[in-house]
Parts: sequence; structure tokens; C-alpha cells
Amino acid sequence: MAEPVPQKPVRQFSFSAFSQTQPSKPQPGAQIDTELTRNATAIATTIDFVRQAIADDGRVRGNMVDLSGFEGAAGPDGPQGPTGNQGAQGPTGNQGPQGSQGVAGAAGSTGLTGPQGPTGPQGGEGPTGQSFDPDQAGVTAERSVYDAEPKTFAYLDTQTGIVYWKLSNGFADWSTGVPFGRGPQGYAGATGPQGVQGNLGPKAARAQQAPKAPKAASAPPAPPEPPAHPARSRTTSRRSPLRALASWAIGRSAATD
Repeated sequence: MAEPVPQKPVRQFSFSAFSQTQPSKPQPGAQIDTELTRNATAIATTIDFVRQAIADDGRVRGNMVDLSGFEGAAGPDGPQGPTGNQGAQGPTGNQGPQGSQGVAGAAGSTGLTGPQGPTGPQGGEGPTGQSFDPDQAGVTAERSVYDAEPKTFAYLDTQTGIVYWKLSNGFADWSTGVPFGRGPQGYAGATGPQGVQGNLGPKAARAQQAPKAPKAASAPPAPPEPPAHPARSRTTSRRSPLRALASWAIGRSAATD
């Protein structure tokens, strides 16, 4: 059986155009296989056709020579046939290398403040701080005497109770000042409960055991003094001790009750 005349293979897919339009994608494997299969089929058909006239030893077969004449030149190529169906999608290629990191975006707006957390436990008492003594102290008007002192020099104003520091070595470069030595007065605390009455002391116990002295009779009131007269001045002088004795007796009686 005579072999058909081989047909020239026609390329159906442009791999260079694919690389230009889709540079980040790999070449489609299905199209590569189709093109290679088309070329291999054309080559195989050509070989089979040639073997009809050429023997295995390379000589022309005698029965294949047409003495009537040679075949004329091939005619022009016919129009291109319709495009075949698209082949199956090839396997996914390997992942390419990671690109460089892009520029960081602008920071977003601050979110809403969350609820306040619970109060933590109270920390332990810290170490006792070092005591502070100002370099000089005096009334307000005397602070200007130390305007030329160096930085960190401290002056206590005894009139206002405020201490000032030199902020630099500059002249009269004083701080605004802070209260020194005494904070604001705190609130008065609540009155505590009354304590238990204590036992009587030795003297009070003896005083309770001793018999009470009888009440002294009240002295009669002293008669009114007559008007002052030179002749009776000695009598008035004699009544003064009696009046003093009456006052002492009344006070003693009140103390005994």
C-alpha cells in the first residue's frame, strides 16, 4: 500500500508571543506537547514516504522509478485550516522566588480605649529616701543674693515655705519652686470609741476606805461693815482674819462634799 504524501507541519502556537503578554507565567505544557507531536508526526510520515523509494541499503528501488517523467513542482500552499481545540491545562509550575517587601502603609487611626482593668495589689514599702537640706535659707528678698550660684543650688524661702533650684549656671535662672517640708493638712479622723475605765490607783483606793470627816458648820455671815471712819479703822482690821477663816471653812466644806 502506498504511503500518503507527507504534509508540511504548520505551527499553531507562538511561544514568544505568550512570553511577551504573560511574562510571569510559565510556558503552557499542553501547547508544547501539541507542537512537538505535530512535528514528530510530520517527520515519521516523511520517513515512511521516503522508504517507498529508497531501500534499506540506500539504493533506489527499481520498481519505484517512473520512466514516464518526474513529478512536477508542488503547487502553492493551501489556506490555513481552522484552529484546533485547546488542549488540557498543563501542571502548575514551581513557585517563583519571593519579591522584595513593599513600602509600609500609613498608620491607622487609634482605636477606642478599652475598659479600665482591675486595681493591682499594693506594692511593698520602698526604701527610705535620703534627706534633703537646702544650701541656703532666708526671706524672699534675700534670694537674689544667690543669683550667681551654680546649677542645682537650692534656696529655701522661709516666708513662703517654698524651695527653689538653680536650673543652670546662668544668672538668676531659678525654678518655679515647690512646697518644702510640709504638705497640706489632712482631714480630721473619726472619734474613736471610749476606752474601758481603768482600776483605781493606790491613793484613790485609800481615800475611799478612809472615814469621811464631818461637815463643818457653816460660819454665820459676817455683819455688814459700817462706813469707813478713821476712829474704827482698827476694828475693821481685826475682822479681816475672821472673814478669811470663814472663806476657808466654806471652801473646805465644798471640797469634802
